[in-house]
Amino acid sequence: MRRIRIVFALLVVLACAFPFAPKASASGNACFCNISGAGATLTAGPADGPTCATTCAANSKSQGYLWATDSAQYPGSLLQCYASKSLCEKDYDGDGAPDGTYDSTQPAECLPGSHYCYPDTKIPYTLQISIPNTDGTNTTTINNFGDYIGVMYNFLLGFSITIAIVFVMIGGIRYVIGASTGEIGKAKDMIVKAVSGFVLLLFAYVILFTVNPNLLKLTPPSLPMLRRVTILEGATTCDALLDAGYTVDKASLVKGRYQGYTCGATVDVLTDDSGVAVPDGTTCQFSGCFGTLVEPGGDAKIAQCLGNGKNAVCVSCGQVVPGNDFNVPPDPSVCSILDPAETFVNLVDENPDVDVYSQCGYTHSPTLVSTATGTTAAVAAAAVTGGAALQWYTADVALDAATGTCGYLSFSCDNISTCESYDLQKVFNAIATNGQELRDLNYPSFGDPNGISVCTMDPCGAGKKSGKTCVFEEGTVTNSCVGK
Repeated sequence: MRRIRIVFALLVVLACAFPFAPKASASGNACFCNISGAGATLTAGPADGPTCATTCAANSKSQGYLWATDSAQYPGSLLQCYASKSLCEKDYDGDGAPDGTYDSTQPAECLPGSHYCYPDTKIPYTLQISIPNTDGTNTTTINNFGDYIGVMYNFLLGFSITIAIVFVMIGGIRYVIGASTGEIGKAKDMIVKAVSGFVLLLFAYVILFTVNPNLLKLTPPSLPMLRRVTILEGATTCDALLDAGYTVDKASLVKGRYQGYTCGATVDVLTDDSGVAVPDGTTCQFSGCFGTLVEPGGDAKIAQCLGNGKNAVCVSCGQVVPGNDFNVPPDPSVCSILDPAETFVNLVDENPDVDVYSQCGYTHSPTLVSTATGTTAAVAAAAVTGGAALQWYTADVALDAATGTCGYLSFSCDNISTCESYDLQKVFNAIATNGQELRDLNYPSFGDPNGISVCTMDPCGAGKKSGKTCVFEEGTVTNSCVGK
């Protein structure tokens, strides 16, 4: 028993000697006390806002508190707090001079080490019209609006005194040449008013100083600048951000579902393309699918990352078939996402820069969901538009055809010399691994790719090269794309 007490005492001593730094709770709730001279300090213990307020109020140096319910509300998100001097004094406008001045005082509401950044109030501005000065010179540049008001005040003061002196002279002349008592009275009144205005102008400085001394300083208010913030679109991937010059926390990068890929890996975004920190809690997801896919119908060159986080998978167009192992249901939007980037339509140039036509389409064609044939039920056949065309297939095939599938078509225009060349180009997926020729895909109502749309489109300009138009014709034995 004595040994247990000794061990317990040692644990207490160690806990006091090596205190643990408080951390935000797993739920994201956190209490920050705004301590004068120390900044926003994370405080352990409070479980709600009122408790946080009471805890912080107990500190004599506390100037307030912040109860945050998620990381986006932490003090690091305050736009007036700059985390470094270099971030404050960076030349954003490209004029070769720092845009701000880093303040050395620690604000209570900012994280420790973060300070205010004040704008430069002495940025020369060239006036379009110079302002004359009392010493005979002209003011052509000013530093701020306060300087402008000061220069204009001096100019108008001198101008007004000159006008007052002129009116005194005019009043004196009228007084001398006045022929009647009325004229002399008007002249004396003009002189009195001009002298009164002259005295008011001379004592304007004293009057302003008496009302408020700050009226004479004309100093612009000193307000801290706000950090530039980049708001990311939800669909922006880490790959695109890195290419644009952003930085992310690669140290936290965990590879996704497939070894060697980063598909689905989510990391924190640190700074934008100018080196400015983005709001806390901003994340992005990697969408890289590189290497060799071993799944049937996979093509690493056209694989895309679908889904989020642990549910993200690398899939290529041909893998999205009914009942696939990726739990990716075939539909037009999915097939559209998997459409390869090199897809092009060339209807003008005879020698296009890109000579490969690729397409990932969504189709109900039975030949792309099964290679088996048989007799189908009428109800199942009617499940698809043009259901009569399914009469040679089994009910299971008809139902899969009703679900639809993605199909991948790709061919080089170097192999398309005539309109008839389109007939032998094949559409592939994980079921139709040997491919299905375009001339047999002759039901546009089933979807794309199909022989009629490709023939009519003539993406390689085969018909134009021979001065003809590609037209799809259905024959009794076979169908064909012909030039007419």
